[in-house]
Amino acid sequence: MKKIAIVVAILALATPAIAAVDINAVPIGTTGVVAITYTTDANISAFALDITVDAGVIDDINNFHIGESNSTAKGYGIFPGSIDINSTDNKVDDYGNPVAPNDDPGALGGLDTNGITIEMGALYEDGNQPPLTGTLCNVIVTASCNITVALNTTRGGVVKEDSADATTNLPITRPVTVSAGPSTCTISGTVSSSPGPVPVAGVTISGLPGNPVTDVNGYYIATVDYGWSGTATPIYIPSPNTMTFDPCEMVYSNVTCSSPGPNNQNYDAIQCLGPGAGAEYNYWVSLNRPQCWCYSKQHCRGDINGQMEGPYWVGYLDLGDLLAAMNKFDFQLPASLPNSGLSPDCANLNHLVDGPYRVSYTDLGILLSYLNQFGVTDCPMGTTYNFWVTAP
Repeated sequence: MKKIAIVVAILALATPAIAAVDINAVPIGTTGVVAITYTTDANISAFALDITVDAGVIDDINNFHIGESNSTAKGYGIFPGSIDINSTDNKVDDYGNPVAPNDDPGALGGLDTNGITIEMGALYEDGNQPPLTGTLCNVIVTASCNITVALNTTRGGVVKEDSADATTNLPITRPVTVSAGPSTCTISGTVSSSPGPVPVAGVTISGLPGNPVTDVNGYYIATVDYGWSGTATPIYIPSPNTMTFDPCEMVYSNVTCSSPGPNNQNYDAIQCLGPGAGAEYNYWVSLNRPQCWCYSKQHCRGDINGQMEGPYWVGYLDLGDLLAAMNKFDFQLPASLPNSGLSPDCANLNHLVDGPYRVSYTDLGILLSYLNQFGVTDCPMGTTYNFWVTAP
């Protein structure tokens, strides 16, 4: 499939409106990470900048906004020098990255040389304007140096959304000191549930490098590059609808190895069955937190599958599932219930083991009390249950 590359040519108006743009290069400690920031008094459409160093090389670039198809964040995520558009359907196949290819007219040598040209643009639709101040990207240099940021007028310079030239403070030169300090940092913390607190194992902190998982003490740890930015989101993957988290995510920008900082990043797990349930909670955890125990009409009404059967929440499909598991030893239990396909533990309505059986006449009695009844209400939450889910 043929792809085409877009090269954006910026044409200034005959009488351009003036916008003032202040661009800076801000070293992050002595790590070699330099944030390229901007502040403007009007909406800016595109940046074309030359970034050079007088010692060492520019080794990498990060912390830039990904293309609109990959992110809902507002920023300069259109990269004209390396964007690929499918010539068949005119959709973006690859947004590329901010570094203009060194064979583009007027572009510098690129990464692992002493100079790069970055090109970054934005689309102005539906209020999607980037903020008037922010970070364009980070560049990483390999040695102490003077870093210079200048306009690349061949590639368009800095222009407003109406294609008019903007006034800037460029060129600028800033000193950068690179020491033998840490090149990586750790982000760590715990996930626990109240009351207690009770540590929660098996929670994946998605978005951190390696997607670490909490251990039996609810502890997790990840190693990130110095200056790393990203978003961490806790997820209980084995049964994701059985707990939520506060906060629901943590956003990191230019991480440094400060204390307490990234090493006390703790989450509260709000579980549908709380630790205050005691033995019932421990049994639920030992079963890997079956989601069906969170259904609002399961444990005290008999709704095994979390779905209505015609006008009834508790119907003959639930009854058939319960009978398939009733009064059976563990080795006799089916791998899944015949009607719902759920675990046999979903038919354990009272959440107890009655004698040698997980599912017994006690559970049958609960179900029969509400079988084919209209208007079956939710079980009382009390202090044991926090929230409920229904079957997918």
